[in-house]
Amino acid sequence: MHITYNLRILRDADSTLSTLVTQGHLLPCPAEKIQGANGTVYRPKPELKDCLTARSDLQFAIGETLINCQTYALPPEEYAGLLRRSPDFQQHKLAHLLPPLTTQMDSAAKEKWLSNLAETLQVPARIDTEPHLLPTQPSHPATWLPGDTRLIKSPTGWFLCLAFEVPPPPSRYHIRRSVVGIDVGLRTLAVAVHKDGLQHQASGIADIRPSQSDLQRYLPERPALWPEMQRTCVMLQHAAAREELARMLDLIISGASLVGFEELNFGPGMCPLFTRRARELGLRDFLKVWLPRRLQMHRIEYVEVPSDLTSRLCNVTGRLGQRSKTDVSLLMNGNGEVVDADTNAAKNVGEIALVLSWQRRTKQGA
Repeated sequence: MHITYNLRILRDADSTLSTLVTQGHLLPCPAEKIQGANGTVYRPKPELKDCLTARSDLQFAIGETLINCQTYALPPEEYAGLLRRSPDFQQHKLAHLLPPLTTQMDSAAKEKWLSNLAETLQVPARIDTEPHLLPTQPSHPATWLPGDTRLIKSPTGWFLCLAFEVPPPPSRYHIRRSVVGIDVGLRTLAVAVHKDGLQHQASGIADIRPSQSDLQRYLPERPALWPEMQRTCVMLQHAAAREELARMLDLIISGASLVGFEELNFGPGMCPLFTRRARELGLRDFLKVWLPRRLQMHRIEYVEVPSDLTSRLCNVTGRLGQRSKTDVSLLMNGNGEVVDADTNAAKNVGEIALVLSWQRRTKQGA
């Protein structure tokens, strides 16, 4: 299966890319359209076709030119495939910092984590193409296709479009299949509930944002490393979230016949905190790109469900419940009972998806 992913290029690369366009190293492709991105499409000139590579989790090379972009923001198979075809890839040994991010971290734990990160970044990065930000290595990495690399200049900035050939999905376990509903959030990244009662959960990720005083404290004599420490913080949180979501998705695919998930609109009306974290943790990409494409590969039907009322409507009583004022993970249902709000929402999503699927099939005459 041939698929593409659009990775955000950081703003500090804008002038570099404009220079590449002016010098003719990036050529416009007016006839090409890229799924999921609007704007002008460019391709590297033919002479650069064999000079494209990832240099680190935050840098991509077009010939001798380095551009800062989020190369880490790929699903596991694609991320591993990109690294293995990038012989000059450099990275720090950061894998030991991933597990703590999936636990409840108090202020002391966050201080220790930041101290360990600062200490690690002061050791020079080394060339290593093993994907250390993937605790579970994919058995079938995707094949990166450098010749299909494109860049998109959109109204919101530049994007790097990378193409991959994903191998046929492996045979899955023989599990009785059922309808699955997925609810997403921040306290818990996602909860998936099967109609037959099976449940999976992707843990929430600790939000660590080093302040200026933190940078001065942990890297007092290395101010040049301050931006790298801030970016690496986000990168590690994204990697921890990717592992949680990949593990959960693997379980869903093994036992789902129909999957429902929320149709979230990441517009101005959404909570700014959720919008920011959904982007940093890849949750938005998971819902909009990664999840539907994986389900398509495995020929599993899916339905995007409007999110209205799914978190407040009690799945047992059918009445509107009330979220706890002291713990948002709890819902007081119409009978005055306390239920898990995330599980309740996931059940609602699954049942609504079943109804919408039935309506869709009826219209199609299936």
